[in-house]
Amino acid sequence: MSWRIVVASNDVAQGAELKKGADKIAASIEEAGKRAEILEAKSVAEARGLLRGTSRDLVIATARLPEHPSAPASQNDAGLKLILSIQSQASPPPCILVSERSEHEDLVESLPRCRWLEVGLNTNYEEDCVTLARQLSIVPSIARSSRADFALIEIDVPDETRKSTIKCEIHVDDRSNSGRTKLLGLNQKKVDELVEKSRKLSDRFAKAFKSAKAYAHWQTDYRTLGESFYKLLDTEEFKEQYNRVKGAMDARRKLNFRLRFNLGRTVLDGLWESMCKPASDPLMLEATITRRQIVEMSSSEDPPPGPVGTLNVLVIGSTLDDNSRPEGPPDLLWEKLWGKSVLHSLLHIENEVAAIKALEGSPYNVKVDVLSGEDRRDAKQPWSLAAAVQERLKRNPDRYDVVHFAGHALFAPPKKKPTKSEKGLQKKEVLDDDRGFLIFSGAPRPQAISIAVVADWLKDTSVDLVYLSCCRSSASRAAAEFARNNIRTTIGFSWDLEDTKAVDFTLQFYEKLLSNELNVCSALSEARGNLHNKYRYGNPIWASPVLLAQPSYWRHVEGVLRPPVRP
Repeated sequence: MSWRIVVASNDVAQGAELKKGADKIAASIEEAGKRAEILEAKSVAEARGLLRGTSRDLVIATARLPEHPSAPASQNDAGLKLILSIQSQASPPPCILVSERSEHEDLVESLPRCRWLEVGLNTNYEEDCVTLARQLSIVPSIARSSRADFALIEIDVPDETRKSTIKCEIHVDDRSNSGRTKLLGLNQKKVDELVEKSRKLSDRFAKAFKSAKAYAHWQTDYRTLGESFYKLLDTEEFKEQYNRVKGAMDARRKLNFRLRFNLGRTVLDGLWESMCKPASDPLMLEATITRRQIVEMSSSEDPPPGPVGTLNVLVIGSTLDDNSRPEGPPDLLWEKLWGKSVLHSLLHIENEVAAIKALEGSPYNVKVDVLSGEDRRDAKQPWSLAAAVQERLKRNPDRYDVVHFAGHALFAPPKKKPTKSEKGLQKKEVLDDDRGFLIFSGAPRPQAISIAVVADWLKDTSVDLVYLSCCRSSASRAAAEFARNNIRTTIGFSWDLEDTKAVDFTLQFYEKLLSNELNVCSALSEARGNLHNKYRYGNPIWASPVLLAQPSYWRHVEGVLRPPVRP
């Protein structure tokens, strides 16, 4: 028997969003080899008329659904009463109650086969419907290898920080227990001050490892900043969610702890990962802390079912000679900031490329292709590494899971909020100067290619992770461009890299990735912990990596790397 999905809402806009969620549920059902039809109702009476009385009826109904089509929205929660009557059956069909009232969550928990879809500022009807359908065992679960148990705290900090919220989720054995979204209402001035302090501290890194004294000062300032972030977030709402997660972790030893900051563009550059309690280690050593830029992106699909194939990595080694003058685009920003710039060779690139290539000799299932400036160093004719990369991705859009770029990156300093003289400009115009460029090997001159162009090369490919082993590679423009082109995850760094330490982190990350069933979060966390133990008194490479995780549904982050078996 096929599934029948009844979407019941008398609000046109909300009904359209719920219909999108139902469409995605139906698509997932049909991918599993079953049929599904979607019917819409605008009242309790219409919804009842569409039900077949079987266990394959899914009802998605708003609490305020009216009794009859011509009646106004119910003040007596007729839609809720409909679902209560359905759930009172001996073997009730699954239901999703849609409402903004938090007391409905407690009520729904007492029902045998029902879930609550919370309506609020951060509601994503499409993703939330699929998530709840998965919990009700309507949509097939994600394959086992991407299904590690986890506890997640999501903190939303939009540009208008008074709208900041917090919410936690606990996923165990494909069962989800989500807390209510709580308003944090962060102080705008304090957030802006911490973001600015973060930028200044990142800029000081270039001198931090040149002497023990300089590093000691940097380390003290980093801890002070981290404690300030913790103080900012140390609200009753945060304590409630954190204690809930800690209790779940105490009950299950292998529960992974994740904390994600969903950030507006003006606050993305803050060193949110530095967060730590006074007299304690940074929280990043306890939880995998990630960022997500609040931008629109296409919905992510579940990782494909079936066996996991070979992890295919494309490594781009963009080597330069000393005193190289890169050729930039016909761009005023480029001409103003770097038109006469001189770049020097990065000694670690060849070692980093060789270290990743050597992974093919390990017992893990990995294939590494390399495109490097070193391979064309003696060429007599003009050539372009950028053109070679673009051509490789164009010819093989489904070949790679990871793109690893090692080389120079240049980013314009991000501008703060509009000054008084800029108030006549649109906010977007003021902030668009934080663009970035990757520098590709070439002759007669290296080429500077904008992040937007590189991201476009990756659009519609199978690449799920971009690793940027270059200076300031976590800049907000890079995150935004890759996210807008549906790259799910990006690893970058908060400040300039020291050559040998960059190679150390690369090796640690890939080794942990391959030994952790390709779980990016776990690999990053373990690599960070190992380097903290090794360098905690000598170099902050353990603190610099930033993971940008864009999928709104966290399961898609946990299982982001699931390469298919390719022919």
